[in-house]
Amino acid sequence: MSALNRVISLLERLRWLPSALIACSLAGCLSRGKPEAINTSFVNPAEAAANAFQQYDRNADGRLDAAEMAACPGILAAKAGYDANNDGVITSEELTSALTAMYGRGVGLTRVTCIVTSGGRPLSGAEVKFIPEPFLGTGILPANGTSDANGTATVAIPDEQLPANQRGLHSMQPGIYRVEITHPSLKQPAKPQGCEVNPSVRDGNVITIKL
Repeated sequence: MSALNRVISLLERLRWLPSALIACSLAGCLSRGKPEAINTSFVNPAEAAANAFQQYDRNADGRLDAAEMAACPGILAAKAGYDANNDGVITSEELTSALTAMYGRGVGLTRVTCIVTSGGRPLSGAEVKFIPEPFLGTGILPANGTSDANGTATVAIPDEQLPANQRGLHSMQPGIYRVEITHPSLKQPAKPQGCEVNPSVRDGNVITIKL
């Protein structure tokens, strides 16, 4: 290959570099090898499932029923997707399988929009907090946002908690969360609700919270 052809080939490769970097940043691949960065190995599915059953399986029968799931709003909200055989309970194997599918996609960050309504109307100025369920471990960071006039909030990890190469993405980690809403019109914080933030949802997750 001539020197001119080698230069042309190099320029063709560099032409795709910016978009590739953006894609890698969203997927967490820029963080590989950097322990301080968001990456895709922040949850061990088997360990997380074992932690969940240790915390919530009160009768130690190896299944989470509706009453036990009530203590974990995130799992309760995702029940339909986790109860593979539709028997009304979730086993450790079902939870492990669901978490493996979630984190096996190699996505470190994903976009989340939360729509908050009160009495059927958009609630402006609501403080929205997504708090990871504790059984996932310490690798999941909380995320927050404030709803606009349409009741819509972009929920994200604060930039100061992210490595420099992932700031400004306005995203959060996949996971199982409890959602807390506070607003001046509410006499007390609303009862926590739950949700799953799944990276398989195209164009980001849209979570609706009705007060």
